[in-house]
Amino acid sequence: MVTAIRQKAVVGKGGKVELPETELLEGTPVEIIVLTEARSELKQKWLESLISINTDKMKHLSEEEVDALAVRAVREVRAKQP
Repeated sequence: MVTAIRQKAVVGKGGKVELPETELLEGTPVEIIVLTEARSELKQKWLESLISINTDKMKHLSEEEVDALAVRAVREVRAKQP
């Protein structure tokens, strides 16, 4: 009998994907199918996150500080993904 489990996850360091608790027993053979979110959707979420940053504040930041904010924005978008 085939059982399906649908969960969302985020690709971690080294391409590793971990699933939260499941009914699967350790050592159970599984077949994995990976569906990714369209790049355009990710880009849109990233842009929305950047837009939400106070632009007046950005005028006084160095290039490195703006880059750091962009990285933070990307991480926040990724963290909100189900």
